[in-house]
Amino acid sequence: MTAKPGTIKLEVKSRAPKETRLTGNDVRGVVYGKKQQAVPVVAERLALRRIHDNLGFSVIFDLVIEGEAKPLPVLLHDVQYQPNSNEIIHFDLYAVTMDQKIKTDVPIHFDGEAAAQADSDKTLNTILDKLEVEALPADLPENLVLDISDLAEIGDTKHVSDIELPSGVVVLNDAEAAIVKVEEVQEIEEPEAEESEISGEDDSEQAQADGSSEDAGSNENSEDKTE
Repeated sequence: MTAKPGTIKLEVKSRAPKETRLTGNDVRGVVYGKKQQAVPVVAERLALRRIHDNLGFSVIFDLVIEGEAKPLPVLLHDVQYQPNSNEIIHFDLYAVTMDQKIKTDVPIHFDGEAAAQADSDKTLNTILDKLEVEALPADLPENLVLDISDLAEIGDTKHVSDIELPSGVVVLNDAEAAIVKVEEVQEIEEPEAEESEISGEDDSEQAQADGSSEDAGSNENSEDKTE
């Protein structure tokens, strides 16, 4: 989906490829496309996070590069995170050409409440939460809607082919691939307890008693030899 011009934008600064000095609020990235030479850029961390959280990877927005007169229509294409803090440490932006189709992932929105959810013995297993699509930039949907309200019995499944696609959008996933399925709740069996500690203590006490008896017999034999 394309945002209205000027309503959603990300301002960045171009940077030299070997530039290393950044503030704690800066994130390195790159913008590229079929008709756009790769340009290393720096974005403000919070502004990038807002784009990521609110638009995802399927909404086109304006990229404003400092010093450039005309904004570029772009998609957030890839994001890398710091494992411990989950902070964004690098991002890729794809400069789209409005008359050329592009491929990207679009999230699935589950509409309605499955009848199976009212039964404590049943659960919904989500297998896919996004699909790869191909479309002109202006035709990209923000999400793909899947009605799950009729999922009631164990084994009921929704497939890729069950999604009603917007005009101009083609899904590249297998049409028969499962998206969500009703399954039986599996009870977790507790492992059987091993021999009780009491039994172990009894064995230990018996062993000590046997040892004491042997020591006593050994002492008696020693006294007999001394006499």
